[in-house]
Amino acid sequence: MSQQADRSTGLAGAYVGREPESGARSPLGLMVGLPFAVFLGAVVLSDTTAGGWFTSRRLALFALAFLAVLFADRWLAGERTEVETGLLLGRFALLVGLLVVVHYGRSGVIDGGSSLAFAGVLLALIALSLAHPTARDRPLELASVGLFAVVLGIYFSHASALDPATASARFPLWAGIVAASCLFVVPRHLPEDWTLAAIAALATPVSALGLSTLVLGAYDLGPFAVQPWSATVPVPLVGELQSTRSLFENPNTFGLLAFAGTAAAAVGTVRAWPTDRALSIGFGFLALVNLGGLVLSNSRASIAAFAVFAVVYAVALVGGRRTYPLAILATLVGAVGVLLAISLGLIDSAGRLELWSAGLAVVADAPSALGYGIVGTGATIEPYLAERSGSVHNSYLSTAIRVGVVGGLAYLALVVAPLLYAAVRSANVSAAALALASAWAVHQLFEVYSLIQVSTPGVLAALALGYLLVGSAEPGDR
Repeated sequence: MSQQADRSTGLAGAYVGREPESGARSPLGLMVGLPFAVFLGAVVLSDTTAGGWFTSRRLALFALAFLAVLFADRWLAGERTEVETGLLLGRFALLVGLLVVVHYGRSGVIDGGSSLAFAGVLLALIALSLAHPTARDRPLELASVGLFAVVLGIYFSHASALDPATASARFPLWAGIVAASCLFVVPRHLPEDWTLAAIAALATPVSALGLSTLVLGAYDLGPFAVQPWSATVPVPLVGELQSTRSLFENPNTFGLLAFAGTAAAAVGTVRAWPTDRALSIGFGFLALVNLGGLVLSNSRASIAAFAVFAVVYAVALVGGRRTYPLAILATLVGAVGVLLAISLGLIDSAGRLELWSAGLAVVADAPSALGYGIVGTGATIEPYLAERSGSVHNSYLSTAIRVGVVGGLAYLALVVAPLLYAAVRSANVSAAALALASAWAVHQLFEVYSLIQVSTPGVLAALALGYLLVGSAEPGDR
């Protein structure tokens, strides 16, 4: 995290703009951070029991509105050259234009003739967000934009063949806007500590509601249904406790949000400790609440992801940047070891091995190297299963089913290559960014979502990877 701006406000302070030359404070202050919190909160609410209003289109509009405010704020901050001013105005004009077109083009936003135009506008926005006349060369970011463009381009090619009035045809546009924002724009302009604080603040009340079901059982909170889950969780020194799904339809969604909240609050605890003990203790309390929610979710994938985060973060904190390669190596070896143990039957995978085998067969039998298109992976793998059905429970496989070997390999490289690059070129990567990106990379082995998807896990994972791509940490950042 940039330290040239005032760090005394800490994780709970007002937004401070990241300005490489001047370190100027944002003139709009929290007016920039609040739209981001609204967008992030809306994404979380979209996955709850009462999330029907928060459609992908509306969430994409929230993202565009936030970016428009963000770029306007950057334009107002500090003195700029004519080139810099032109870039910021170009970004703002693109956003406003796209916002208007998306808002009013409800019935035919994507068709065979306009999908490439929208893809071009989206990629132009990404390019402008990365452009800076005095910035150092950023080969990792530029390569990641290329990989992202390959995957999104394949989605657009499939969408152009669909009825433009369907949700599937519009999926690449909504998901592309949100994913590009979280991967390439937000991390470059919004400090990492602010984003982590927002995640912790959003996750904590949801975890507290989940914990409340231990006492209250199922109950309604306005339009939301707060409910326990059918399974029980063995807790050391306590015994069997009823698991919960909190506000969500599925406990796995609750688990991944609780994992993100626990990790974000843990980072806040560590970073605030040297300068503000009270704030550090407060974040420690948030971490404990979210950890309780994570345990009660009984989501093994999210618990495993938190274990990865904890190991990588601890190793990086204790050993410093010279241990980053060791942390990444441990993550890779651990992930391969778990997969090997599952294949040998040493770990109960809840049937995932059969689902993965079916997913690999589907990818191998795809009609082309570009996959089957925008389809439900559960229905695609069902003919390859003997006596069961369900999701493929692997984000890399589900992506490969839809966008083929070409898109699947590009997506895998988009997630994994930054981790390998950061391990070697770690001077500007914070321990938190490395640990979170590693954890989400492992989490995708066991759950189905995508960075290019308007959902809680998709957005949180994209943000984590985005901060790893930006790599803007100072030597003292953790």
